[in-house]
Amino acid sequence: DADISAYEYSKYASGVAGPEKILEFVNEFPKSTLRESAISYLRQFVRKKKDETFAVYEKLLNKYPDDITIQLSYIESSSKAKENLDKSLKLADHLYQSKSDKIDEQFIRNYAELLIEKGENAKLKKVYNDYIKEHPDNTDFQMQIGYIYQGNKNFLDLALQNNVSKFIFVSVLNAEKMGQLKGIVAKLLFEEDLI
Repeated sequence: DADISAYEYSKYASGVAGPEKILEFVNEFPKSTLRESAISYLRQFVRKKKDETFAVYEKLLNKYPDDITIQLSYIESSSKAKENLDKSLKLADHLYQSKSDKIDEQFIRNYAELLIEKGENAKLKKVYNDYIKEHPDNTDFQMQIGYIYQGNKNFLDLALQNNVSKFIFVSVLNAEKMGQLKGIVAKLLFEEDLI
């Protein structure tokens, strides 16, 4: 990009050194076209530098409280690391209700994981049903929701409580028994209306 100086790019590239370097870049170049990418890169540090990463997220959220890119990255990191779930769920609730155009399938997956972790089954059912109504042919998403349920120790109960579609339920059961291959077979059978 011709609008990016060598200095700006070198500061961006230094972000691989850690969360604090990303914070420096975002603060120094708030209008950079690389900003969104730098913020998203923070997720890479959650496993190895969890405390430092969440401290940087807190600084970013305090300085840029309305920045949806920061919020989305925080929500994803929080749901994966199972950290700061209350704050993350509050942000996710707000974003979901705002109907932001930045809400995508990944956000819905992260939101579903948070809702499952917090035991908010009624809200989970609504979020799931709303998304499926808007995207009825997205069987990949349905499979992903099945895997989210599978990762929860009470996934069968949750699936039943939330009226999970036949497709997801079969995918979850089969994935539990034999891994992904049976889930794929279940998907094909469902598409042919054989189960």
